[in-house]
Amino acid sequence: MSTYLVTGAAGFIGAALAEGMLSAGHAVYGVDNLSETYDTRLKAYRLGRLRAQPGFHFLKADISDRAIIEELAEFVPAADALVNLAAIAGVRSSTANPWAYLNTNLTGTLNMLEYARQT
Repeated sequence: MSTYLVTGAAGFIGAALAEGMLSAGHAVYGVDNLSETYDTRLKAYRLGRLRAQPGFHFLKADISDRAIIEELAEFVPAADALVNLAAIAGVRSSTANPWAYLNTNLTGTLNMLEYARQT
């Protein structure tokens, strides 16, 4: 059994990946900020399915916040792998608020790389 950290765990791909890992007997530590980039009821539904499975742990947090590095170090005992799927998707809306994309997609990825380096 391995332990995985999955960011964007309430998203379509993140939830499907986490479900597969859980059904294979692995532990999954999911992180998601549950942003309102699309209908949050979908994220809540996926998260509910994940929470019902043994071995799933969830932290509502934003990976673009630098404090996430320390939060994850306390939340995850020791991850064998990190899968960073947290992102803001959609090209059209990126022109309306490019800074949100920069923060989540680039700063968030940098924070996850730094977390991985430190742990």
